[in-house]
Amino acid sequence: MIHGGIVNDNIVFPVLDLIRKEMKEQGVDFGIPSVILYRDHPLDDEIVTAAELTYESGLVEEIILTRGSDDESTYPEGLKPGHPDYEYCKYWRLTAVSISYYNKGENAQRRYEIDLNYDKNGLLESTTVTKI
Repeated sequence: MIHGGIVNDNIVFPVLDLIRKEMKEQGVDFGIPSVILYRDHPLDDEIVTAAELTYESGLVEEIILTRGSDDESTYPEGLKPGHPDYEYCKYWRLTAVSISYYNKGENAQRRYEIDLNYDKNGLLESTTVTKI
C-alpha cells in the first residue's frame, strides 16, 4: 500500500505559515482566531474538509481541502481498480487546498490555490501555489 509515502493533511500547515509570513510583511497581523471545522466528506463524516478561522479584526481565513480525483492519469503508475490503493487515490488523497482571506461584510478577498503534484510512484513531487 502507498499510504506511507502519500502526503497527509499536515502539509497544509507549512504552506499556511508561508502565506501568513507574506501577509505579515504586508502589515496584516493575524492574532488568535476562533475556529470552525467542517466535516462533510461524503464517505466519512470525521474527515476535516474545510476550516474557517475568524480573527478579532473581522478577517476570515477559509481553508478548503480537496480530496481524491477521477483523473486516473494522476494515480501512481499501474494503479487499476481492485488495487488496495485505488480507492485511496480516487476518494481520500489530498489533491488541492484553497485558502481565501476576506473581511466580513466586504467583497474584496485574497485567494491562494495550492495543487499537490504526485510522481508516478504516488509520492508528493511538488506543489503549485497560485495567488489569485
